[in-house]
Amino acid sequence: MSVSRGFDDISDLERGSLIRGFKGLRNYSLLYIIASLLLGSSLLWGFIRFMIVRRALSISSISASILILIMGLAGCLILLIAVFLYLMDSMNGFSEFNVRYSTSSSMVKVGYLGACLMFIIGFLVSLIFPLISLILIFFGIMLLVVGRIGFAYLLTKINSDFKESAFLISAIIYIVGILLPPVDFIASIILFIASNSMLSRLKVSPTSVVSV
Repeated sequence: MSVSRGFDDISDLERGSLIRGFKGLRNYSLLYIIASLLLGSSLLWGFIRFMIVRRALSISSISASILILIMGLAGCLILLIAVFLYLMDSMNGFSEFNVRYSTSSSMVKVGYLGACLMFIIGFLVSLIFPLISLILIFFGIMLLVVGRIGFAYLLTKINSDFKESAFLISAIIYIVGILLPPVDFIASIILFIASNSMLSRLKVSPTSVVSV
């Protein structure tokens, strides 16, 4: 089913599924932006301190190190929330809207969740079985690539159905991000703007029970 004709002909149930999908994408991209800023700042700050401060520890250096650690942990936590709470919910919304999104949604779920599982297990066994840890991390990276391809594929479908080129641009940048992860930050900003735009277009009439 193509919905490029507009939103007036879709049912309230379909509209609710779309709202769920785009709200999930919007919240995911917003949290990804915040997490990227925290993680990027903590890594940059930590690198600068490592290059400049190489002498005896002091109260100020310890405090700065703790702050860097907190920022990094906060970024990781926000990133996990973005993926597990909002991205997965978004995939469910699009799958409910149209079965055409099921394949790409499944790729995202299997890829991201499987990668997270491989990374966690790999980290836990790294001290005891370093070789197994490296193998698990390698499989985790492969699964993550599958998830990212599925995500880009889903965004191209959204562009095809809703004629919103920002989703296609995001998809292309996410694919480039497989080799150059920092560009994901740009893709997430575009995705946040595009998802907000779609939610505005999906605003329901006063008689509907579904609300944005």
